Amino acid sequence: MNKREIKANAPSKYMAKFQAINHELETTMKTHLIENLDTFGIWNDDYEQFLSERGKVVSREISKRIIKQEIDKKGQSNLVDDFEEELTTIE
Repeated sequence: MNKREIKANAPSKYMAKFQAINHELETTMKTHLIENLDTFGIWNDDYEQFLSERGKVVSREISKRIIKQEIDKKGQSNLVDDFEEELTTIE
C-alpha cells in the first residue's frame, strides 16, 4: 500500500479506497497476515482489535516455522527471583 495514500488517514478510509481499485483485496491482505478485514477491526478503525487478531496470526505463523527441541516439551520452570534491589535515595 502506498504511504502517500495512507498518511494519517483512518484504516477504514484508505482501505475502502484500496478496495475500490483492488477487487482481490481480501486475498492481498492475507499475504500481509491480515485474514479478515471485518474481524480485524479494519472497517471500524478498532486498533486494539487489529493488534489482537494480528498477534494471533503472527504467533500461529511463527509457531509453524519453529523447529521444536526436546527442551520445549518440558515447559518453563518457575524461576524464583531472589535478587532484591536496595532502595537508594538521590540527594
